Amino acid sequence: MLYLGIDQHARQITISLRDENGDVLQARQVSTQPEKINAFFQRLTRERLREGESFVAVLEVCGFNDWLIRMLRDYRCHQVILIQPEDRKNARRIDATRPR
Repeated sequence: MLYLGIDQHARQITISLRDENGDVLQARQVSTQPEKINAFFQRLTRERLREGESFVAVLEVCGFNDWLIRMLRDYRCHQVILIQPEDRKNARRIDATRPR
């Protein structure tokens, strides 16, 4: 299982992709322009995920990340963990395979 940490901003996301041991596999910034972010997630699923494998995404709750959560479902994200910025110990888990 892979874990994708996402720090979302209006013009870019910063990602940290880690394996089950916590080792960093990839760290970079990705533009939030639709063609750029779709290309990133297409590469992620094609190059990093084996057949039938999925990943878990961790991101902060913010007022403009609904589109990103919906997009993650399209790219084999198994679960989204939303972190509250004030108290990172409290997390809300979303099963990305279930429709909203």
